[in-house]
Amino acid sequence: MDTIYEVLEEIDSSSQRAMLATIIHVEGSAYRKEGTSMLVKGDGAQIGVLSAGCLEEDILARKDSVLARGSTKVVYDMRNSDEISWGEGSGCNGKIEILLEPLDDIFLKQLKMLGSQLAKGKEVLMGKKIDVEEQRAECFFLTDDDVVFGDWDIDRHIDSLKELRDKASKEGLKSGKQLSLDPLTEVYFQYFQPKPRLFIFGAGPDAVPLASFADQSGFTVTVADWRPALCTKERFPEAVNLMTGFPEDLLQQITFTPKDSVILMTHNFHKDKEILSHVKDKPLRYLGVLGSQSRTSRLLEKKDVPSFIHSPIGLDIGAEGPEQIALSVAAELVKVVKKTPGHEKVST
Repeated sequence: MDTIYEVLEEIDSSSQRAMLATIIHVEGSAYRKEGTSMLVKGDGAQIGVLSAGCLEEDILARKDSVLARGSTKVVYDMRNSDEISWGEGSGCNGKIEILLEPLDDIFLKQLKMLGSQLAKGKEVLMGKKIDVEEQRAECFFLTDDDVVFGDWDIDRHIDSLKELRDKASKEGLKSGKQLSLDPLTEVYFQYFQPKPRLFIFGAGPDAVPLASFADQSGFTVTVADWRPALCTKERFPEAVNLMTGFPEDLLQQITFTPKDSVILMTHNFHKDKEILSHVKDKPLRYLGVLGSQSRTSRLLEKKDVPSFIHSPIGLDIGAEGPEQIALSVAAELVKVVKKTPGHEKVST
């Protein structure tokens, strides 16, 4: 979902000098929106994309200059129809402003701190003061529990920034665009959220492609099952957590949050019933039960299935077989997440 996770994983495993390219402003249509980042390593390797391939070559050509001289902004205006410019030949029809920054020691340390905060489940507001003439961009990071780090002293703005952070969290504001804290300061804001968590109860054959698709779609996946022979890293290499045990024990170990998603697919009526009775009253982002609605009604002791329980699960695409069903479920998960807070532009 969010390219920042790919970037953070890469900088943790690479010692190369690198450049970070981030879309900070879009007018009109574009392949990706504000907040999308791409890492360009010293050897030219790219992590993430900013377009459908129309801008990457030009951005790559700027890497050596940015690493030598410092941050810069570049604007690609694709609203012209001239095929030899950034026009219709690019497949887009908007104006895109991109910030190019070298990953120096200071910025690298800040990004690693950002990664550690996200790994703890924290939400983080970032503000970046852009000074192209000085070829640098000072920034701050403010977590949802008031941890502040970065190289920009924001003491005199802290109250208004906390208000913006709280607004972003409550009203569904994720990434930002250029704003101003005062008339002389141009600032780019971005709101980072931890990866959404998905708990899959059941490690049968149909759970294998679902875990894979969910991981590729940006979820942190946990697979839980009472059968150790099925719940293995070999079968679920993408899962961050594997839990083995009977539902009564497993459910005692998990603290669910309103941003979590849960899918029941144990293929065992009694275990599904036990799990559903525990989670149905939790304020989850998504709760899905594999099988027909009549089966789910029986799991609920022949009560009507509430609208917040997805049953049958998945978008109606006529899916057949484990892979297609997993694809439909992953698509439904993404649809639900995109409709919940955290996916609009920051504004003041």
